[in-house]
Amino acid sequence: MIRRPLLALPTSLTLLLGLALPAEAQPRDASCEVGRVTGPVRDCEPWEPQPRGPAAWQQPSTRVVPMAWREPLPAHRLHDAHRRAREASSPAARLAVVDEVAREWRVTVDQVVTLVGALPTSAERLAALVRLHPATTDAGAFHRTYGLLAPDDRDALHVRITRIVDADTARRQVHVRRLLEEERRLQPCD
Repeated sequence: MIRRPLLALPTSLTLLLGLALPAEAQPRDASCEVGRVTGPVRDCEPWEPQPRGPAAWQQPSTRVVPMAWREPLPAHRLHDAHRRAREASSPAARLAVVDEVAREWRVTVDQVVTLVGALPTSAERLAALVRLHPATTDAGAFHRTYGLLAPDDRDALHVRITRIVDADTARRQVHVRRLLEEERRLQPCD
């Protein structure tokens, strides 16, 4: 690894001066946004302050956490999601809360029932159950959620969450599992 002194790295005087000034003291044109990193004026887009405070914290998150890294949904987060789903005025806002939970946490069937029970219509509940199914840790007990739906929607839920596997695919999966098991047995143990 080659080490360079910090001063030998390519930097510009505007970058160094921009970092030395506090944000309030940096020059700002009324009609254009000034670039913080490089210093020059960018494409004259109007500058608008970003929302801060409790209203910004209530915005749904768009990050997606891989399943292996997800933690179980804590009780206070479940309570907060349930409250936000009940208070939301539109179906899109309610489903945004469900999407946020489905992208970030692992949930149990009891938590799914609690959260989906806050939704008013069977169609919204169906959409929420489909979105939450992949994040459910005890998906074998997911049949308990069927009581939240109208009879027609129960069949739709069953079709949407059941993986369809034809006989040829099933045969290949069994063959691959058998080969993997054989490989594990043949590998030397340390």
